[in-house]
Amino acid sequence: MNKFRLERFYTPISTPGRLFDSNNLLFCQTVERPHQTFGGNHPAIPEGVYKALRYASPVHGNVWMLQDVPGRSEIEIHVANWPSELLGCIALGQDFSCHMTDTQWGVGHSQVAFDRFMMATAGENELEIAVMHAELT
Repeated sequence: MNKFRLERFYTPISTPGRLFDSNNLLFCQTVERPHQTFGGNHPAIPEGVYKALRYASPVHGNVWMLQDVPGRSEIEIHVANWPSELLGCIALGQDFSCHMTDTQWGVGHSQVAFDRFMMATAGENELEIAVMHAELT
């Protein structure tokens, strides 16, 4: 089973993160909605270790869905650039981006990063993703 580690940083406007592969190499950037400490609907998921299964999403097509997220359901890894496009899910991106009109922090080139992720996990039916807080350095 492929294992990934997601290290996140909590801010009032988004939860940016970095996804590392099982070789401890940076795979891509991520974004989620702000952490629950900042309030709002559909916050970033709690820290923990999650199993993810392939899922045919009626909205996003073939994605990965995290299992047994406390108090949550249908938490997908899918294409999106901005936290406002997410309902508790995780978006992948090649780089971080800032939307100047409403000061959202998100990810750029999400489709490219998502396609890379799907290729890297081709043939897998199950993943493990460890989600943790990381300090800004």
